[in-house]
Amino acid sequence: CWEAGHFPQQWKEANIAMRPTSGKMLQLENLSPTSLTSCIGKLLEHIILTRLSKHMEDHGP
Repeated sequence: CWEAGHFPQQWKEANIAMRPTSGKMLQLENLSPTSLTSCIGKLLEHIILTRLSKHMEDHGP
């Protein structure tokens, strides 16, 4: 995927989990959504960000 410039669809998708914030869990206003995304996708994004940041520091805008 790196050479082809393709980011697999599965790495872009997220599962939403509702987590309690306070009060009764059965009331919607006491729940907050949390996105669970792909660890591989996050890792690849971090690698790209690190490389781009280094390039910008070395060569300027």
